[in-house]
Amino acid sequence: MGGREISPETMRVVMLQIGGAMPREELALVALSLMDMAKAPDHFPLMLLGDYPFIRWVPRVGWCGVHPLLYHWTVHYGIRHSGIDGRYCFKTEAEAREALIEWQGDGDIPGRWHKHPPSGRRRDPDTGEIWNEEDDGKRRAARMESAE
Repeated sequence: MGGREISPETMRVVMLQIGGAMPREELALVALSLMDMAKAPDHFPLMLLGDYPFIRWVPRVGWCGVHPLLYHWTVHYGIRHSGIDGRYCFKTEAEAREALIEWQGDGDIPGRWHKHPPSGRRRDPDTGEIWNEEDDGKRRAARMESAE
């Protein structure tokens, strides 16, 4: 969990709040989010809390959260009352959550993201190859050509 210790007192408070109905690993992530909230310079827009099953404060980026869409999951970053700075798209909630846990705020989020809508970049999660959305048609044509 990034080398951070979660105090027994924090765990106890969280356990009391959610009644111990959550698996220990999930509980540790909730405690990490609460610790992030306590030391963040900006308050998380609590009215948005229901939209994010997992949130955390990332240095140099601000509040970030895992958010479901219809067919995939995203990590929103720079969450404020007025909106978000951007998002990265992932195939599964687990991939998005893992990437957000690992992200230290430098460069792109780690993990298996496949799209960064603000920049128009797409990425093959298996190879790490990055291209712009404008190049999608050229890439498809080249694949079809090589298949013939």
